[in-house]
Amino acid sequence: MAAAFLHFAILAYLVVVVPLSLLLAPSGGGVAGVLALGLKLSGVFLVGFLLIGIMATIIAGLMDGRARRRLRRRSSGAADIARDRIATATGPHGVAIDPESRRLLASIAARGWIYDDDRYQACARDLDIVVRTAVAALSEAAGERHAAVATETAVALGLIDQALAELDQARASAAADQARAAALYVQQRYGASDFAIKPD
Repeated sequence: MAAAFLHFAILAYLVVVVPLSLLLAPSGGGVAGVLALGLKLSGVFLVGFLLIGIMATIIAGLMDGRARRRLRRRSSGAADIARDRIATATGPHGVAIDPESRRLLASIAARGWIYDDDRYQACARDLDIVVRTAVAALSEAAGERHAAVATETAVALGLIDQALAELDQARASAAADQARAAALYVQQRYGASDFAIKPD
């Protein structure tokens, strides 16, 4: 905001001060009269322009700070929701109807959950949907339908677990790439240097 005001300062001066100096200059004053009035108006313009610029900069800073706080609260809220969803879905009240489902829920719970990451939040949301709908369906199903719902639930849990495994692998690969880049940078910067103390 401050940069924008400074950028347009000269243009605003030419548009405001110069025409007013020509229009309001006393008749018969000639060039000297126009210049004298222009100097007075220049002082008023600079003070007013600075005050407006300072006020606009302060207001922009306050609005930007409020937007950042709102974004942090929203991000924190989404992370808390994802954390609660995982705790509920993988807890004792989750879908654990057969050994395969129990194994998958344990694997999902043990994943490296990054709750601030929207990709993990999406997985948490999908897991919550699978668990809640499965619990509702299993409470009503019987016989063959009960077994079918259990199988479908295990398949869905397996897909979520696989997606989380791929996210974990991508994170590990990115971390390795960053470490490799840092090592190469240090080698390029210092590898050819000889810091040994040599005798005179």
